[in-house]
Amino acid sequence: MARQTPKSQLLRTRTGRRRFMAWFGAAGLGTATAVFAQSTPAAAAGQCLCCNLAHCPANTSMSYCQAHQNYEWSCRVCSGGACVTCLCCEANGNSLSALDCRPT
Repeated sequence: MARQTPKSQLLRTRTGRRRFMAWFGAAGLGTATAVFAQSTPAAAAGQCLCCNLAHCPANTSMSYCQAHQNYEWSCRVCSGGACVTCLCCEANGNSLSALDCRPT
């Protein structure tokens, strides 16, 4: 005959597992933020965070991308009072990406 685990023990195990996973997720998020966070909006835009490109870093020039574009859009990111506006572009079925970011 199989032994059955008391319901209270199962509940404790699940709660403990949830707490561990919540801690693990928060610790992972904190580590990722520390590793990947940028101190300036220009640095963030240089990493394509504002544009959310299919290929980052960009893999073509803005002039070529604009001539063969599928999508073109702009975005703005600010940090500590400094802002940059980026022109973002994707071409050839998203196989090419470009961006041009300038302080605003």
